[in-house]
Amino acid sequence: MFALLLLQGAAYWLAKLRRVATPGNSLPGARTFAAIRVLNVPLLIAGVLFTLRAVCVDPGSGSWPGLVFALFAVLEYINYFHTQLMYDTREDLRHLRNHGLRRAHLARDLDSRR
Repeated sequence: MFALLLLQGAAYWLAKLRRVATPGNSLPGARTFAAIRVLNVPLLIAGVLFTLRAVCVDPGSGSWPGLVFALFAVLEYINYFHTQLMYDTREDLRHLRNHGLRRAHLARDLDSRR
């Protein structure tokens, strides 16, 4: 699940680069990203429940990392499709300090498509 979300993020940034290369155009694949945003929710819920069950049934070195990765997948979903959680530049940190959390870039692009 975590790797799938990372691939979706990489696909978004590739599409964003294409959009920047041809100004004025909408985000390539915006409909696909909108569909993925909806489809991810039941997949993430099922994945977290499955790994949580695995931790309860057979706790150990195989199930705990799976649960951690499942929870990271949920955070990555939020980071890409809803609220930016990663603030790594001085400008980002300044914005976080002064204004709080900001909408994720992909969420803003999908909102502007409507």
